[in-house]
Amino acid sequence: MSGVKKISRQLLLTWYNQMRMACVRAISWWIRPRYPSNSTPSNPVPMSTAVGPCPAINSLSSCNMPETHKLPVQHLNNGACPKCITIRDTYPGFNAPLWVWFSDFQKLHPEFHMSCAGRGKIDQNALFARHATKASWGHSAHNFNCAFDSFVLVPGKEDIYPVEWYNSVLAPALPAWISWLGRPGSPFPELPHLEILAWVELRRSNLVQLVE
Repeated sequence: MSGVKKISRQLLLTWYNQMRMACVRAISWWIRPRYPSNSTPSNPVPMSTAVGPCPAINSLSSCNMPETHKLPVQHLNNGACPKCITIRDTYPGFNAPLWVWFSDFQKLHPEFHMSCAGRGKIDQNALFARHATKASWGHSAHNFNCAFDSFVLVPGKEDIYPVEWYNSVLAPALPAWISWLGRPGSPFPELPHLEILAWVELRRSNLVQLVE
């Protein structure tokens, strides 16, 4: 009987490894340039435009970005926010499928924005030194262009991290391959943070590169 259990465990482990690698291969197929560096999502949803400074960056309340990234910022609630594109391009090579999902979601919910995306060595180590992150350079999905921090810009409302919005609007729209660290029970709770679930496997397989 113990032999049968041992075989069952081995079969289960083999199946798990095969499924994990299948996911890695599927994601890696998507990882290639699929947009011009200055492109915008096509056919943005016509909505009333809300304009405002990005409080997440200016107050360092979300990404805790260093002074080098505190740019004059304005985000537009037009379904194709040009500032989000600028943030995406802060470091070249932001993960293509993650951007495709973000831009498609932003068309439907123009109030959803990006406060930071890729993060290089100097930025990551600066954040780590002042305990703004628990990850040193090379140990964060941001360092591989596989993550972004978000916020919600609703005209007339000061709360840029509305928990109810994240739970009722964002959570149901997330595909299985995106991990949201704001989920209840997250081992590293961080409401604004989204990343590719298999980024560690992609890194080990050399399918993503460190942001310098």
